[in-house]
Amino acid sequence: MQGAWLTRDGVRFRVYAPQAQTVEVESGDRRFPLERSADGHFSGTVRDLKSGDLYRYRLNGDGSYPDPCSYSQPAGPHGPSGVPVVVADGVMGRVPPSKEVAWAGPETDNMVIYECHVGCMSPAGTFEGLISRLDDLVDLGVTAVQLMPVAEFPGRWNWGYDGVNWFAPSHCYGGPAGLRGLVDACHERGLSVILDVVYNHFGPDGNYIAQFNPAYFTERYHTPWGAAINLDGGDSGATRRLLAENALFWLEGFDIDGLRLDAAHRLYDSSDTHILERIAYVAHRMGNKLVIAEDDRNNTSVLERYGIDAVYADDFHHVLHVMLTGERDGYYEDYQGTVAELAATIQGGWLYQGQMSKHWGKPRGTVATNVPWHKFVYCLQNHDQVGNRALGERIHQLPGVTLSRYLAASALLLFLPATPLLFMGQEFAASSPFQYFSDHAGDLGRQVSEGRRREFGQFAAFAGGTVPDPQSEETFRRSRLRWEERAAEPHATVLRHYKKLLSLRRDWDTASLTAEAEGSSGLRVRATDGDRERLLVVQFGDAALGQLDASWQALWSSEDEKAAIYQR
Repeated sequence: MQGAWLTRDGVRFRVYAPQAQTVEVESGDRRFPLERSADGHFSGTVRDLKSGDLYRYRLNGDGSYPDPCSYSQPAGPHGPSGVPVVVADGVMGRVPPSKEVAWAGPETDNMVIYECHVGCMSPAGTFEGLISRLDDLVDLGVTAVQLMPVAEFPGRWNWGYDGVNWFAPSHCYGGPAGLRGLVDACHERGLSVILDVVYNHFGPDGNYIAQFNPAYFTERYHTPWGAAINLDGGDSGATRRLLAENALFWLEGFDIDGLRLDAAHRLYDSSDTHILERIAYVAHRMGNKLVIAEDDRNNTSVLERYGIDAVYADDFHHVLHVMLTGERDGYYEDYQGTVAELAATIQGGWLYQGQMSKHWGKPRGTVATNVPWHKFVYCLQNHDQVGNRALGERIHQLPGVTLSRYLAASALLLFLPATPLLFMGQEFAASSPFQYFSDHAGDLGRQVSEGRRREFGQFAAFAGGTVPDPQSEETFRRSRLRWEERAAEPHATVLRHYKKLLSLRRDWDTASLTAEAEGSSGLRVRATDGDRERLLVVQFGDAALGQLDASWQALWSSEDEKAAIYQR
């Protein structure tokens, strides 16, 4: 394990720098040489340092850099690393729990995920601030909190996908102690914690890891973010160990319950054992831990061959989005947005099961009818689908998406046995947008702002520079939830319906499911649980819901009765 952690004898350091001749720990005006091993690691124990002390690594007596695998960056990625309260537990660094909590682990069969950005969940924008909202999430009926990436990033605010210190919880949020406290608080309330991790690239600002080992990267593949992570080339073993150790650190070092792997399809690996399989092995050998992959290939091998526990099934979102909004740009061109298409998606888990994709220019997907339902993650919106819009509008804020249609779509999401993901504020139709924001310094910051304007400059609606500047503090502040609005309409009504729908979900275990279109705008989904039967009827158009016979008991209906759930 790389990094710096406390032992009985002092602080233990370990770093991989195969091209260096010497590596020293530099703390103030003191230097402590580390011993080189044959495999390129430098390690040693320094008795004169303690928790809270700052340090850097000096390579070959010249360059001085923060620890690429530090557990704490108190002044951000460009500053010195800090020795945190991380103690050695065998060969594993571990942040001690803030309190003893009896925790059996996540329930995977009926999990409801709540995705959130730590900085936008409270006025404080910290792990502690998020703790203040946990009781609201329990009352809502979710079972797992999914954190957007928290690894140290440049600046004061960021989505987290520009992280550069993979092992260090951001000092902006409260550092290692703050994350430890949040995990304990979640477990105390019966909530699982899933952490979004980014293994497909490093951010461009504050990234010093190549100074220690250039072979972490490869030019054999390219990603939208530049050179790919080296997983199958020369010295790729070091990279593979880095990813496995990082997964282990979050899951064991902080007792986090699961990882969400960002853009897993960008982890290019031709090795006999794919890195996804390696990460799944690391997680599963610890018992009840989860690995969820964001992967747009619709490929069941991610689940069946690599052992990933669940995968984002975006076809459900895409079909529903086109149906509600009529938008057909980008990857939406592959979808018609009809109720027949929606029914087919529900029946198959995802829509594309080998058909030709116009957007990708090749066949996409595999047959998934034998995949258990809980292994599909469905959503009505998430950080990408909201935040990658120019103005960061939520789906209920888009033209054509009335409150009636929004509630009908929400009922469908929460009725289906797939694992539902809610995006923060969705449960009360939050008025705050979620916009793209960053806080890069100098030229990079200006390039980000200009790039965002160019990206949407082709759209007439944004002529005149009305695209929010991602570098503006106001863009970040604007994206915070306004929790007080839950008491006002229509937010209170939406929240009440979400609570009811989630309570109905807890009392049900779907054994079989059928979905069928009804006319051009209606949908019926029938589910069985033993000798019980439930029926969801939704109407996305102007027609009224059809009448049912007297054997059906109404359990829930929307305000205008355009969506209803029955049981018999």
